[in-house]
Amino acid sequence: SKFSRILTAKRRMELNLATNIFRARFKILSYNRETFSKRKKMKKFLLAAVAALVLAGCGDGAKDVSKDFIGAVYEGKSDKALSYLDFSEAKDDGLKEMMSGKLKAAISETKNKAEKLGGVDGIEVISANEKDDTANVELEVKFKDGSKRSERVKLKKVNGDWKIRL
Repeated sequence: SKFSRILTAKRRMELNLATNIFRARFKILSYNRETFSKRKKMKKFLLAAVAALVLAGCGDGAKDVSKDFIGAVYEGKSDKALSYLDFSEAKDDGLKEMMSGKLKAAISETKNKAEKLGGVDGIEVISANEKDDTANVELEVKFKDGSKRSERVKLKKVNGDWKIRL
């Protein structure tokens, strides 16, 4: 009958309105959950980044710098190795460039020697003596063929960072 059709149409409108309200609320809830999740992930990321920076700052002692420097030398990473050196006494740019060239050649030769011994198996700090702005570190380089070699590194603090003395 006509009355049942009107009632059914009215019921459908109410149902559609209720459905639209539900969908709108669900979108708001899902947006809030998504925003909350993103914020939580961002907080975790920032916390991890701060922790990494703090740990990196703590790890730059004379022992770590020496170990990284010797590792770079034996791996043939001359640019990395040169970044650890103190060139403050080389006032002339030509002198600094000449020293860099000779050191790169020596680093290349050291890498070749390490490769003949099977490569570096590990680097261990034997002793370290830090006194004010200077340090002496003795390291032992172990090669994959079983042989070992001792290295001594002299360092000094330059602007708060440990640098290798030439």
